[in-house]
Amino acid sequence: MLIRVGQTAQVVVFRGHRRQNRAVHFSLKDLELFVAAAEAGSIAKAAVQCHTVASAVSKRLSDLEDSFRTPLFSRSSKGVALTPAG
Repeated sequence: MLIRVGQTAQVVVFRGHRRQNRAVHFSLKDLELFVAAAEAGSIAKAAVQCHTVASAVSKRLSDLEDSFRTPLFSRSSKGVALTPAG
């Protein structure tokens, strides 16, 4: 996977021998929340660190996963962990 970040991100996905081009839209704030949740292992801790509420972090991460069409985190009552795609 190749990611170029500018106004929008251009993502090139290789699956088998097929190449799929699609634009994925996300902001630097989305990336900040993604990194914070991955490092903290918790959406609630990421929300505190980024000065926002947990529900907003959860929604933005969910939207990011929808954009990439794959789960980036596995969620449990104990927190979050990156999936292989994350």
